[in-house]
Amino acid sequence: MPSAAHKTFRYNLVDVDRLIETYETLRPMGPGRRGLGHITRSAIVTLCASWEQYIEDVVIESVELLRIQFNVPSDLPKSVQKKISQNVKNAKHELKPLELAGDGWREIYLAYAKGDVANLHSPKSENVAKLFRDHIGGTDLVFESWSLGKDGLDGFVDVRNTIAHRGRQAGRYVKFNEVEYHRNRIEQAVLETDNFLSEQLAQILPNGRPWRRTG
Repeated sequence: MPSAAHKTFRYNLVDVDRLIETYETLRPMGPGRRGLGHITRSAIVTLCASWEQYIEDVVIESVELLRIQFNVPSDLPKSVQKKISQNVKNAKHELKPLELAGDGWREIYLAYAKGDVANLHSPKSENVAKLFRDHIGGTDLVFESWSLGKDGLDGFVDVRNTIAHRGRQAGRYVKFNEVEYHRNRIEQAVLETDNFLSEQLAQILPNGRPWRRTG
């Protein structure tokens, strides 16, 4: 079975597929634009939101596994330890370090992860990699697992950003085949990310592989 985050993504992808089906139902036969740009734009925005939610969900899912299975924070990946230490040092509350005592580190770890996830407003490659480094211990190798590559992912998010900020004034009509193209590539990127994390976590978690590779 894949991660719970992957299952949620599959559930959310239904909305994208329904928008695609609606477009196919409404478009007349023959070439030319059909005044259905609101549907294709909506599909792009919904697809990107589904990708963003997947990243948010899979980070927290991974953090939950790490904080439960490890006994002490020094067992966490080095990049995660550094992030927790940095956040505690930068805390305005002078007694914040005391919260690390006992099992307090587990709550601090989760709280910081949730905070960073909540601030993910642009799910581009560098932002995704930073979340992985800070909270899972992942490296930029996640880029290498993506068939669409860093530029492909970032280009897709740029399309979404332009639509979200400018709507009909985005500057160009989003074609139906463009929606299908992005839909398939993002679906594959989620699968590849899920498999990447399955392998990475399998190497560090005491209980082994958290979920099965799929595809």
